[in-house]
Amino acid sequence: MNLWIVIAFLLIGFAAWELAYFFHYMSRLKKLRRKAALRKAELGSGKDFRLLIAGDSIGTGMGASSFEKSVAGRIAHHISGKHHVIMRNMSINGSKVKTLLANKINERYELCVLLISSNDVIRFTPFINFEKDLQKMLEKYAKISKKVILIGPANVGDAYLLPALLRIIYRRTAPKYAAILKKISSKFPSVSYINSISPRKELGEYTRKYYGTDMFHPNDDGHEFWFEMIKEKL
Repeated sequence: MNLWIVIAFLLIGFAAWELAYFFHYMSRLKKLRRKAALRKAELGSGKDFRLLIAGDSIGTGMGASSFEKSVAGRIAHHISGKHHVIMRNMSINGSKVKTLLANKINERYELCVLLISSNDVIRFTPFINFEKDLQKMLEKYAKISKKVILIGPANVGDAYLLPALLRIIYRRTAPKYAAILKKISSKFPSVSYINSISPRKELGEYTRKYYGTDMFHPNDDGHEFWFEMIKEKL
């Protein structure tokens, strides 16, 4: 009996520590800088190159200290070396795949970069719904862009903000979402998929040093890591 009491106290203590840890970093999330949020930009000179960025908080630049340091900014600046880039960023914090279906897009683009699916993992979107939404989403964006780069989900199973039990669950479910992304994207010739859970070996592992002060979103180095994953497909 005494053993069970000890175990119960240990579990209660662990749960209390996890909650305190979670709320500590959640308070930092609210203070995270949003200097990187830029909806429209024009860079470089030469032939017009229309670039569309759509996705979640990684697309909006959460955690980056400036637009230039964000994933979207790095992509735009990279392409502007040879073109006049006309960028539009439709990313919204918390977006899921289904969210991108609601975007009203009238223009055509040379390139569309979709940074999406992390919130589907976090919110446990049913796999069957995720697959259907993904099919519709890629049909939509493949029609308005000559080339589409799809990347996700983030490796949320290693995000230190989240309680340990959730991280264990996400480590098991995230690869299943990635497998669906790979399967559905392969149906579209103009779509290139990047599995951000398993980055190229030369990039190394996405470790603690790439997280911002909230231990969830990427910092400047983390945004550079995401850009390096994408760069080979540009």
